[in-house]
Amino acid sequence: FLWGYLSTFVAFITSAFLIYTVAPWVGHLFIGWIAALVVANYFLSKRTAKYSEIRAAIRSRVSGTVVDIVTNMLAVKNFARRAEEIKRVEAGTEELRVASWRSWFYYETLLTFNNVLNSLFAISMIGAGYYLWSHGQISIGEFVMVLTILNGIMGWFAFIGSSMNQFAERYGEVLEGLNEIAVPHDMLDAEEAQLLHVSRGALTFDDVTFAYNDVNVFESFNLEIKPCERVGLVGPSGSGKTTFVSLL
Repeated sequence: FLWGYLSTFVAFITSAFLIYTVAPWVGHLFIGWIAALVVANYFLSKRTAKYSEIRAAIRSRVSGTVVDIVTNMLAVKNFARRAEEIKRVEAGTEELRVASWRSWFYYETLLTFNNVLNSLFAISMIGAGYYLWSHGQISIGEFVMVLTILNGIMGWFAFIGSSMNQFAERYGEVLEGLNEIAVPHDMLDAEEAQLLHVSRGALTFDDVTFAYNDVNVFESFNLEIKPCERVGLVGPSGSGKTTFVSLL
């Protein structure tokens, strides 16, 4: 912050003050252009953040798919799902490509827009200074000072729009990560619910049958775990370990 935005802020305040000492209405024009740039990029960068959030979500999903396939390769082979998994990765990769291209294209469009504003800003400031000089309202030295200030801050002018859009892009990525972490609870306590007091930690499955997509994962399943008893779940991928824990 100190080396980036603060120095830019000081540069613009100093430039505006110097221009105001030469011609107040040129100073008003200068401040107006800065305000227009900041306001325009503020509203346009909201879409940058949205595109970035969508791209980050798709990238996370594709990465999770690839990791899931690699770590469960034995299950993929056992259940002959290789072709389906390849199609799933291809579809996710294509979706990521489209999202990345859309985000990149919008970002480049904003850069072009800021460059156009930069050019219009320079033309208007030079035109205003030339008009005042040609009508004898400012001296040639004051006109040169305006040109010198303009030449010095042109890069800072472009820096504002670029920085705001880069911040919006990072904000979208962070927002996607927070949405993955800060997931609200699906099951909430009823109003005035009493605290649960567990006196015994026994766990019993009595003739449990559970199916997923019309395929029985458990059928007439019975299990009893006594209090303080430690039990380990061992089995290949797809055998129902996660389903067993989820049923709890």
